Amino acid sequence: MSESLCRFELLQLLENIVGEEFNAPNFTTVDGKTMDYEKARYFYVYVANVHLDASFPMIRRMMLVYGYSKTVYQVFRRMYYRHKEQDNRFLIEYLKREFDNKVKDLKAHNITIRSEGTQMKMFTA
Repeated sequence: MSESLCRFELLQLLENIVGEEFNAPNFTTVDGKTMDYEKARYFYVYVANVHLDASFPMIRRMMLVYGYSKTVYQVFRRMYYRHKEQDNRFLIEYLKREFDNKVKDLKAHNITIRSEGTQMKMFTA
């Protein structure tokens, strides 16, 4: 029987990768006001939504540091306007590549990733 990972476990894997990269351990739970923690949160929210296709409420459940739910939307919006800057683009691609490599390693150990289905469309508009 093979083990499988759900979306929350994938978000935890991404959290570990981002925490190591920005030297900000537990950035989702610790309210560190340093620049590394803030930057880690921005990149985590952006990559989780864009690359993992995680919903904002799901990301909100992982980000215990934020006091209210609107913060996740605000962080994503700010990072969306910054994602085209050269250094941000490089870091986003690096984080995606690291995440994909970790997932590939997990798949090599016979661990599957659960996928969500999409709604079938009967008519095309």
